[in-house]
Amino acid sequence: MFTASRTTCILVCCGMLGRILFRVSGAMSDTNETDTPPGPVTPARPLPESRPGSGGAVAFLAGGLAALSALCMFAARGIESPAVSVWHLPIIHPGSIYRMPLLTEWLAEAASFLPVESRTAVFMFFHLLTGALSCGVLAAIAASAVSWKATRWEALACGWGAGLIFAATMAWHSAATTCSPAVVTVFLTLLAFRVVLDPDKSLDSRGVVTASLLMGLASANDPAFGVLAFLLLVVSLGLAPPALSAVRLIFVYACGFAALACLPIVESLLRGETFAEFLSHALATPYPTVGDALPHMGYLPELLTELPLATLAVAPLGLVLLLRRDGRGAPLVWALVFLAMGPFLPSLTNHTTDPTVLNSSDGPQAMVLAAAVLFAVWGLTAILGTLLRRPGRGLLAVAAILVASGFLAANHWKHQRGSAGDAPLEIARAILADCPENAILVAGDARIYSLLCAAQTLGSAGSGVTLVPGDALEAGHSRERLRTEHLHAVVLNDDFPPADAEVRWYRERPLEMATLHANDRQLGEGFGLRALALWELTRDNFALRPVCFAGEQASWLTARAQQNGLVLVFPRQEESRSASLQYVKTLESEDRLESLDPETSEVLASLLLPVSEAARRQGDAAQASAVAALARKAAGSNPAVWLCSARAAARGGERETASSFVERYLMLRPDPDSAARLAVQEDLLRNALATDYANLMRSSVVSEPDPVLRSQLTAQLLSLDELSVLAEGFAAVRNRYEGMRDAQSRYVRIRGVQALCDGAAFLTQLGKLREARDELSTAISLDIFSVRDRLNNDPQFSLLRVETSARNAVDS
Repeated sequence: MFTASRTTCILVCCGMLGRILFRVSGAMSDTNETDTPPGPVTPARPLPESRPGSGGAVAFLAGGLAALSALCMFAARGIESPAVSVWHLPIIHPGSIYRMPLLTEWLAEAASFLPVESRTAVFMFFHLLTGALSCGVLAAIAASAVSWKATRWEALACGWGAGLIFAATMAWHSAATTCSPAVVTVFLTLLAFRVVLDPDKSLDSRGVVTASLLMGLASANDPAFGVLAFLLLVVSLGLAPPALSAVRLIFVYACGFAALACLPIVESLLRGETFAEFLSHALATPYPTVGDALPHMGYLPELLTELPLATLAVAPLGLVLLLRRDGRGAPLVWALVFLAMGPFLPSLTNHTTDPTVLNSSDGPQAMVLAAAVLFAVWGLTAILGTLLRRPGRGLLAVAAILVASGFLAANHWKHQRGSAGDAPLEIARAILADCPENAILVAGDARIYSLLCAAQTLGSAGSGVTLVPGDALEAGHSRERLRTEHLHAVVLNDDFPPADAEVRWYRERPLEMATLHANDRQLGEGFGLRALALWELTRDNFALRPVCFAGEQASWLTARAQQNGLVLVFPRQEESRSASLQYVKTLESEDRLESLDPETSEVLASLLLPVSEAARRQGDAAQASAVAALARKAAGSNPAVWLCSARAAARGGERETASSFVERYLMLRPDPDSAARLAVQEDLLRNALATDYANLMRSSVVSEPDPVLRSQLTAQLLSLDELSVLAEGFAAVRNRYEGMRDAQSRYVRIRGVQALCDGAAFLTQLGKLREARDELSTAISLDIFSVRDRLNNDPQFSLLRVETSARNAVDS
């Protein structure tokens, strides 16, 4: 109740401030516009309403038809399951550690007064309606811009076509049906551009205030739109009548913009946060800046993934409008919008990230698509209207515009992928079923966490599993919230990283820490906090409860954990499960995998890639390649799945196949990446070493292996974290030494102790502490003093002497 009251008070204060600004703007208008007689300073030419073909009625009708058509298109294609969209998280799990855009949080707070069953439906309907209205506003902008030249029917056809094409784009359809905050942000921005660029009205100070308030609210939801707010201010200065003082216009615009753009600060302070706490998450949003990155000049291949070639081919036709002075300069303004939100956006916003602050590129991407769609329909209207407009055949040009726009909309529609249906929730239920009883399940990102939360909350699955967002383990503020929420179920240290991090982590994870220290000296990078935070969570909890991971790719984890379908489990269990992976294979057999919507496809790829890497790191190249193939079918446009496929092929010794996958990976990346080829070379080396080692250990069953060669191969494989290969090799020769326990030869006894201790070390790293103790017991019966020295000095036995709280102590 307090939250809702706080939000209501903020809105009331903003409304009062807006009222004051409107009164001030009205006074400015009275003194500067009305009282100034026509003359050289103030032209007395008539307003554009008197020109043929213009009129707000045409734009309003085009917008209404486009909005209604867009709403029907959204319903026809299908609505995505709320389980897969991260933006449903405040509805499904209000206490989540993830921070949402401001308006999304307010909408979730408003929905909290509704019954649980109807919250998601209302949340979804609001975004669908707003997405359809955005198509309507874009249609009005398109129709108004051509009213200086085209007839009313041609302008109507132009606007309606623009709304249809925009609604049919895959990016906008996905944003509207998954409740992306970009829907509200883009709607407010399009309204502001409509107010300023309306050719049927002269821009006055009240219009400036309205535009500034709309852009302020849009920027409060997505700070990157502050770039467009500045652009709209410049446009307003160019279109304002000379009687309106530029200084006063800038003052009014700045006040209106700041009044709503600063709402996140007010909201944060009312929550009890300090200004420093506000900055800790505010700086992780894409706020406007200059020079943090170079412009993305190779933007065309990325644009082709969203816009069919036909639209891009006709869009340059709209540039002919730039040669005209009519239309309030709308073509030039939208050309600047395209550049600012597209190739130049990297250099206009910061690149600081925080995984617990959820941002989206849907908004800038939608503005780029809107600009491209406008230029396409403007070009078609200008060319077809000029060629086909004849006395007595006025409807011929209208029909041609409608047919051409319909063709482009159908082309966009054809490129869309189908609805996921019940697949997301079924995958989540299978993942929870693959977890052992009373397990801790760490979700790799916000989308996976949202998916699993929905399965637990809406689907009543996996009630005994404790969900932990992996993104919360690094930052202090989110870690503290997580520790408070799950204090009864998860052991989580208060301080992270602890003061003895370097000493203790080096002892527990010697090889990985050596690599991290090398990177720290050479590249100036810090510790790999994500991987080490996961290790610390596992170390402190694995003796109490199994720790599972979905969508996590830490190197130590994929080398050690057991594969249970799409889940990695530590420590390894006696029983393995695979319901989730089997369900994905069922989707493939039913030809549904390639037709899933983009959101579900990306979530599925995030789940499959760690499983493929784990199979590759544990010596199962066939399984790694099979899982990578599933990821390629689900998300073939994701570069990561091609690199994963290349590494899986290299692990199996398929050099040519790996090279072809690397080439495809490099084609999908905007910048060359030499690290991909180095990774493939490393996997080819892993495969060769594993093969040599397996052959050596198999031969040692009948004869003593070459100790020098075995030592060299063991050291190399250990440096690559190939623990499964090493454990299997020592298991192959264990029986040989077991038969020599009664031998009197001291050499045989020493060699047997060494092999048993090595095997116990690798079993310890895999979390199999009971089996490791059995191996050590056998070794103690041969030479207790050697075993004692090995346990005291070898850091690979650290899990046998974990130093944690008393409730998590491991009896060694």
